[in-house]
Amino acid sequence: MLHQHGLSLQDQRCVLSGSGNVALYCTWKLVQLGAKVLTLSDSSGFIYDKEGFDLDKLTEIIQLKIKQRGRLHEYAERSGCDYQAGKRPWAVAADLVMPCATQNELNFDDAQRLISNGCQAVWPSILNRRRGKQTKVLLPDAFRRSVVMIFAVIVSFCRRSYALKR
Repeated sequence: MLHQHGLSLQDQRCVLSGSGNVALYCTWKLVQLGAKVLTLSDSSGFIYDKEGFDLDKLTEIIQLKIKQRGRLHEYAERSGCDYQAGKRPWAVAADLVMPCATQNELNFDDAQRLISNGCQAVWPSILNRRRGKQTKVLLPDAFRRSVVMIFAVIVSFCRRSYALKR
């Protein structure tokens, strides 16, 4: 889908929310495909690495979050990356945005901020059909016209297999 719009994952700046299985393994796959993932978040705030997370950094985060049940601020203290307590990552300039934490994470103001920061595509939790629910969030017209909306299907729940579909 990105290719049809003249986009590629290679060297794209990606902002992700969440730090559970979906976010961590989505990050893993994005890094493998050449993207530069800049953020991850938990309920206390978000971490920002301007160089992007490589597989070594990501392995450390996976150990912290999945094995040790730790918090992202602990990783920030050890690694020296930026930690923003109580904030969401939508103000970070990015090419691609992938909300992976909860449903309906993006609101109208977030969408406007993403446009002004140069966002080209978003994998939205805007339409969420989990658990039989379907929720819609009103987005600015400029957002709908200028941003590629990528809908993803998790192929193997909580694992590294993801497929992008229309």
